[in-house]
Amino acid sequence: MKKALINNWFSLGADNGAAVSSAIAAEQLVNPDYDRSRQLSCENAAGLRWVNGVLKQAGDFLGPVLTQAQLEHTENLLAGDAGEQEVRQLVCKLSGSSFVDQHDVLLPYEYGEPGRRTFDNQIDSLVICSSGIYCLEVKTRNVKGTVFDFQDLAPGIYDQISYHQAAVQAALEAAGCAVDPNLIKSIVVVVDRGGKPKLTFKNQQFLVEHGARVVGLDGLSHLLSKGFDKCWLSVSDVQNLERLILARRLRDPRYYAENVCFSLTPGLLNQVRLLDMEHRFGVPVEQNVTYNVALNDLSMAGLSGSQ
Repeated sequence: MKKALINNWFSLGADNGAAVSSAIAAEQLVNPDYDRSRQLSCENAAGLRWVNGVLKQAGDFLGPVLTQAQLEHTENLLAGDAGEQEVRQLVCKLSGSSFVDQHDVLLPYEYGEPGRRTFDNQIDSLVICSSGIYCLEVKTRNVKGTVFDFQDLAPGIYDQISYHQAAVQAALEAAGCAVDPNLIKSIVVVVDRGGKPKLTFKNQQFLVEHGARVVGLDGLSHLLSKGFDKCWLSVSDVQNLERLILARRLRDPRYYAENVCFSLTPGLLNQVRLLDMEHRFGVPVEQNVTYNVALNDLSMAGLSGSQ
């Protein structure tokens, strides 16, 4: 009975989307109150950690358990997805014929190595409106207090925003559309895992010098509505640019080696709970099941003394 207990409760080789959606489903199974705020929090995989801990205590013969690296990677994926959802919710409120947005845009980009077809560039959100094309890079972090230090993201963030802009420009040029590079801009959006919408920043001057802007959730809508380094695009320009860029969009999902796809079911979760009871109270799983069945067979009219 025990050996079949955790058969295939997770598998490897999932794409990012499957890893996130299966982790959310597993967390909601353990805790029905699991929502986006919990997904954003620093304990966003508490249910998975509990299941993993119970199985680990029960012994390896019951099946595989997750490594610490896999658990931390899952937590980071969940937090990143929750942060992007927060941004997506704000951006969607601004959408219209002269303001379009696409999320999780994957474009081909060679990173200075022509001929290599395995490279791509992923943009969290791509906004096209009358004042330009904006590449939104979402950073979901646990901010201590209300001040976020961009030194924590250096130096990789500078290359990251440059690659976003270059990938968009390359997509347009491949479609035969030459555009002023100043039309393509970057915004770094910092989302606090503790849920604080209003943040202040320091050491962001290098990003600003590279033409980017930094903002928290509280200032994103205003910044996009107002724009910066303004140019003028008509409604037809906006729609044409969207069509050209999305024609170059790659459809293949992204993978990380650490991705895990969860397949936790109600039946399996019940068995894990029984195992947890066995460990905490010293009652074997088989006896828990036997007692449960025996009680279910008793008449609800009343119990005798022996019963």
